[in-house]
Amino acid sequence: MNYAKDYAEKVVAGKIIAGKKVILAAKRYLNDLKKADNDDFEYFEVQDKS
Repeated sequence: MNYAKDYAEKVVAGKIIAGKKVILAAKRYLNDLKKADNDDFEYFEVQDKS
């Protein structure tokens, strides 16, 4: 389970009350996850089991 993605989706959907900057950050995070599937995306996510 990806808690960060769940949180961002709920913020964007309006299920969690958040300020404008948090909503924008959540949208940016979700967009970055979509872009990460491309090979030319300069950042990558490391799944840690800790």
